Amino acid sequence: MNMVKEKILSLLQEKQRIFLEIEKISEKMFSLEVDELIETVGQRQELLDEIQNLDSEIRRCCDEQPDIRPLLNHTQLANTQEEKMFYDLSLQIKATANRIMQGEEEREKYMNLKKQEIKEKIEKLNRTGQASAKRYHQVIAAGIEEANKKFSRNF
Repeated sequence: MNMVKEKILSLLQEKQRIFLEIEKISEKMFSLEVDELIETVGQRQELLDEIQNLDSEIRRCCDEQPDIRPLLNHTQLANTQEEKMFYDLSLQIKATANRIMQGEEEREKYMNLKKQEIKEKIEKLNRTGQASAKRYHQVIAAGIEEANKKFSRNF
């Protein structure tokens, strides 16, 4: 196997490792509270950015080794053991990505639910804060009024 093929294989292995990490993170998102959820979404995005960089590098390598691209795209069957490594690894990556994508709709619903919960808590706090502020204002106003009555009686 030449150096370009070895590099492609290494990049594919790293891509699969990252996708498996994303899958693991994605599965635990349903048990997280808001702060952790926000952090996890950020982690997932960083990993997706890494995958995008790997894809760019894989494309560059495939420009140097064009016989590999059809194997990665599954437009050509593997005829040799070496070709089978590329074909199978690419297939595993796509299967992992597909599993992640299948759960995205549910994760999005869960995040929207958490978002709604936060919004409701903020609204409740605002109402409570406004009510407290209004009561405070009324007490202060009553106190000032009472003080004014006492002050005006002294003269």
